[in-house]
Amino acid sequence: IYTGADMSVRADIGAASLKGAYSYTLAKDIAGGVAFEDAPRLALVPLHTISAEVGVRVGSATATVDASFNAGRLDSSGEEMPDILLVGVGAGWEVLAGTVVGLSADNLLDTAYVENTGYPMPGMAVTLSVRFSN
Repeated sequence: IYTGADMSVRADIGAASLKGAYSYTLAKDIAGGVAFEDAPRLALVPLHTISAEVGVRVGSATATVDASFNAGRLDSSGEEMPDILLVGVGAGWEVLAGTVVGLSADNLLDTAYVENTGYPMPGMAVTLSVRFSN
């Protein structure tokens, strides 16, 4: 069973946008009729997740900086896992109506981390993209 709270905020100030979110999730395994207060926490579900993004739009170009922080995760044996801070940047340019060319870099700090024990996540990644829409 999952219990918790989420909140988010967004503000647009001229060409800039600010976003922030916080989530508290207490996930417990109540299989077999175990009372919630006695049940063990579920593995890999962070107790706290915080995210923030700052963006700006100038003409047909956009740029963003984002960060996310996960804390309070347990591995499958119930041991505390390290907290994770990830930072990224992105830019896009609408070159034609409905066609956006983008460049993004994720995990700028090249943080070594795992989402699931034994499965390391990639370090810094750079992505070039083209998006078409009508």
